[in-house]
Amino acid sequence: TRRGYESVLHANLLPRFGGLTIDKVDGKAAADLDLDLTKRKLSRATRNNSQIVLRSLLRFAKTRQYIGDAPTNLPRLKPVGQQVLEIPTDEQVDRIIETAIDAHRLTFTLMSDAGLRPNEVRALRCKNVLLKWENGEAIGGFITVREGRSHGEIHTPKTGQREIPISRALAKLLAPVIKGASREKHVALSDEGTPWGQSGIDAAFGRVSKRAGVEGWSVY
Repeated sequence: TRRGYESVLHANLLPRFGGLTIDKVDGKAAADLDLDLTKRKLSRATRNNSQIVLRSLLRFAKTRQYIGDAPTNLPRLKPVGQQVLEIPTDEQVDRIIETAIDAHRLTFTLMSDAGLRPNEVRALRCKNVLLKWENGEAIGGFITVREGRSHGEIHTPKTGQREIPISRALAKLLAPVIKGASREKHVALSDEGTPWGQSGIDAAFGRVSKRAGVEGWSVY
């Protein structure tokens, strides 16, 4: 959220309002901004984001008593059509995972079987994984999702902390990584043996999907 706000501030709000005191930014100024963004042929979502950040700033200004009241005649947010989410079939997911190298296979299976987001995969450590063993073989267990890592910063996951059961297939991939490892070791590593960077998982997924002949899907 902070990065999104900073982007809107520097791209659209500060260039237009940076020289004004906050009490001069009223409904007309907001409407003129929206008209300008429309002329620049920016999407409705981008125009809405600019108005949302502006409203947040005005509410903050009122809370701090920089202004008496926030303007009430701000432009309405534009309706944005929702797309029906399409997902790959189980067979397509299996093909991607089978095509991946070992390091990528574990990363993708953490997402496909346990539902972890990329930021949660990047933050996952051995101490967060509890495997269930039977006759010397890992057959299940639980992953405790406590944090995510985005742009090098640790944060609480969007859906909060949660426990996720481990599938037998995922347990088989986790076993050699977890057994005897330091509790603080990252579970999912890149093919270079280092923790995933911000865009590494997306890039790896794109390459593996292309090799598997299953393109057009986001890693999410």
